[in-house]
Amino acid sequence: MDFYSSFPRVSVAYSVDASGNKYFGEAPSGTKSDKPGWQICRMTLIGGTVNWIMHYPVDPATNRASSSSVFVWNSATDATYTYRELGT
Repeated sequence: MDFYSSFPRVSVAYSVDASGNKYFGEAPSGTKSDKPGWQICRMTLIGGTVNWIMHYPVDPATNRASSSSVFVWNSATDATYTYRELGT
């Protein structure tokens, strides 16, 4: 039995920025990290060491935080995106 069946269907990514925020990304298998197609979520540390909130990048097309697959993973942690709670 293969762990990934015949081929993996998604690519996943993880990163931590200098502030300790954690970033998670997922895209269809084969999507390059410097191309659109990623869903990105940031776990933002809001106090202490155990208080986290989920934030999503703001989609420039709608000016709302989104979990859509339209973001570039390489830009997740470099201040290209503004992050807010989903739907705001």
